[in-house]
Amino acid sequence: MVITPEYPSAFEDLRVEASGSTDVDGDTVTYIYTWLRNGQPVAQYDNNTVIPAAATEGGETWRCSVVASDAIAASEPAWDEVTIASLVINTPPSITHVEITPATPSALDTLAATAYGWRDSEGAAPAYRWQWFRKSGGSWVAIAGATTDRLLSGQFVKGDKLQVRCTPWDGIAFGQAVTADVNISNSPPKTPLSVRSASTVSTSQDIVLTGLNTTDADNDPITYDFEWSVSTDRGVTWTVWDGKCSTVGCGATEAGQLWQVRVRAFDGTDYSNWSSPAYIKVADILRRRLPAGVHLLALPIEPFDGQPAALLPGSAVVVYDSRASGYRSDVQRLEVGRGYWVQNQAPLDCEIEGAFPEDRLTMTFPDRGLQIMGNPFDEPLPWRNLHSDALVPFGWYYDSAARCYRLVGNIAGLPVASEIPPWAGFWACTVRDGAQVTIDRDTAAPASETSTLSLAKRDVSEWVIRLVASGGGCSDADNYIGVLRNRATAVLNPPAPATDSLDLYIAAANGERRAIDVAGQQAQRLAWDVVVESSLPDQLITVSYPDLSDLPPEYRLTLVDLDTGEERYMRTTPSYQFRSGDGGVRRHLRIVAERESLAPLGITSFTPQEAQDRVTISYALTQPASVDVAIMNMAGRPVRRLVQDAPSTSGQHALTWNMVSETGTRVPSGMYLCRLTARAASGHQSTALRAVTLRN
Repeated sequence: MVITPEYPSAFEDLRVEASGSTDVDGDTVTYIYTWLRNGQPVAQYDNNTVIPAAATEGGETWRCSVVASDAIAASEPAWDEVTIASLVINTPPSITHVEITPATPSALDTLAATAYGWRDSEGAAPAYRWQWFRKSGGSWVAIAGATTDRLLSGQFVKGDKLQVRCTPWDGIAFGQAVTADVNISNSPPKTPLSVRSASTVSTSQDIVLTGLNTTDADNDPITYDFEWSVSTDRGVTWTVWDGKCSTVGCGATEAGQLWQVRVRAFDGTDYSNWSSPAYIKVADILRRRLPAGVHLLALPIEPFDGQPAALLPGSAVVVYDSRASGYRSDVQRLEVGRGYWVQNQAPLDCEIEGAFPEDRLTMTFPDRGLQIMGNPFDEPLPWRNLHSDALVPFGWYYDSAARCYRLVGNIAGLPVASEIPPWAGFWACTVRDGAQVTIDRDTAAPASETSTLSLAKRDVSEWVIRLVASGGGCSDADNYIGVLRNRATAVLNPPAPATDSLDLYIAAANGERRAIDVAGQQAQRLAWDVVVESSLPDQLITVSYPDLSDLPPEYRLTLVDLDTGEERYMRTTPSYQFRSGDGGVRRHLRIVAERESLAPLGITSFTPQEAQDRVTISYALTQPASVDVAIMNMAGRPVRRLVQDAPSTSGQHALTWNMVSETGTRVPSGMYLCRLTARAASGHQSTALRAVTLRN
C-alpha cells in the first residue's frame, strides 16, 4: 500500500491505494482501512481512501493501516505514513553550474558530475536530483537507471553526446534544473600487460615477440610500436636499437648480449602506455650428458660463467701445469681450447650458456713440452686441422668408456685415430717455447705447418705389432714395437691419467717410457723391455698382441716374464695373464724377436722304443717349434699326454714314458701309437705317428 503524495502540503488531499492481495480459496477480497492522526484514531475516516486537504494541518503525521479480508479471516496489516508540510513561505534553492569530470572522457572512464553554487534562503542543506541523458537525433533521451551523480563506463561508447541534469531540492521545493554536456572521445587501447619471448635465444635464432594481444574499448584495430635496446655489459648500459618491428634477426645479435623491449598499442588515434620491459639473453647453449667417471674434457663453447662449480656442479676438476709438470686443482675458469680432467661421481646433465668460438682459434704456449689442449668445436676435429710448425704429429685423448688413452695424429701405417672427438681434451707436445697452435674447423694445415709420422711397411721384411694391456675395466691399447729399415721411431708414453689406470710402456735403455719403439735396423735378435703398471688391486691383467700378421715368418717371437721366468711363444698363444696384488702391480716383461732359418719344419729320427719298464721317445726338428707328444691305443683313443706346447729348439730331443695312463695306472701289454705334433712360430705344422709294442 502507499499514501500519495509522498511529501504532501496542507493544500493537497491524501490518497491511499492497496493492491496485490490474493486468496487461495478464490474468495472475494476486500480491504479495511484504519486512519491515525498523530497516533490517534480518526474513526470518521476509516475505510476512506481519500483524506480531504481540509482535514489536515501542517506538521501532522497521518498513518493508514490496511488489512485484506475474505469475510472469514483477515491478513496481517500493512501501513504507510506521511507528514504534512508546515505552511511556511519557502524560496526554492538554486545552483550556479554543473561540471562533468573528466572533461574529455573516453568510454573507459567513469563520469562524475558535481554541482556548484548551492544557495537556499532558508539555509537548507544541499540536496539534488540527478538524471543523465544521451542525445539521439535532435532529442535528449533519459538513460534508464542513471539517476546519480555517477555514470559508469559501459553505459556509453565513443561518439556519444551526454548530458547530466541536476535539480536542487531543499526538502520542500525543487529549484531550477541546471545541465552540463560532454562528448565521449576515443578510448586509448589498454597497455599490453606482458610481452613474451624465449628468455634465451641462440645466435642462430631470431628474437620473436609473441603475446601482443591487448584490448580497445572502442573495438578499433590495433597496431604496435616497439622500443628495443641492447646491452653488452649485462644491463649496466644500454644502446637504443633502431628496429621498430616485433622481430630482431639473428644477424643483428651476438652471444653475450642482453636485449630489452617495450611495446605500446595504437588504435589510430591514441597510444597506450608502454608495457613493462621484457629481457632476452643471447647465448649459444650446449647440452651434454656426462656419464659418471673420469674424463679428459674440453668445452666446445666459451662459457659466460666459466667457474667449474657453475658448469660442472659436484665434480672435481684439475688442470695440467706444464711448468710444474703436474696437476693442480685451483682451477678458476674453464676456457675453450683447453683440456681439463673432470671426475663426477654420478651422471651429470650439462647445460652451458656461452658463445661458440670462431671457426679458427689460435693459442700460444709459453713453454715447450706437453700441453693439454681441447677440441673447441662440437664436432670431431681432424688432427690435420691443427696448424703449427712446432707441434709433433701425434697426441693422445682419453677414452672414458674404455678408461684408456687413444693415440691420434698424422700417423701412416697404424690403425690409430685421426680425429679428436667433440668435448675431448688431448695431450699434445710443442717443441719450442712460445709455440703458436691454430685450430681450424674446416681447413687442413698446409705441409709447411704440419708433419706426418709414417710407420707404414715398405717391404716384407719390415713389421710393426701392437701390444694391449687390459684389466679391471681399464686398458692401454696403442703401444707398438717392430722394425722399419732406416726409420727408427720412438714415441713417448703420455702422462698418467688423473685417476686409477693401467699403463703399458716400453722401457728404453735411456730411461724413457715409450708407447712406440720401432728399431731402424734388422738384427738376428731384437728385444724390448716392457713394463705393465697399475694401481688397481687384485685384478686379472691381460697382455695381448691381437695381430701378428705383419711379422715375417722367419721371426720367432717370445714373451718372457722377467719377474717369474715364464715364457710364451706369441705366435701360438694369444695373450699372457697375471694378477695384480693388494697394492697394484709393476710387472717386467721382455719381448724377444729372433730370426730363424726358413727351412721347412720337419720331424726326423722319430723313434719310440721300450726299454726297462719305460719307453724312450727320440726325435729331431729341423727348426724350433712347439711340440705335443701323446700316447693313444690302436683305436686312437688318448691314453697319456706327455707334453703339450713344449718349446723345442732345432736338433735332437728325447723324452720318456713310464707306461702309466692319465688315470695313474700301468697300461697293459700290447701295441700303442705315439703321435708327435710340431708347430713352428711361422704357423707351419708337422705331425708324425709311430707304433710301439709293450711287453710288461
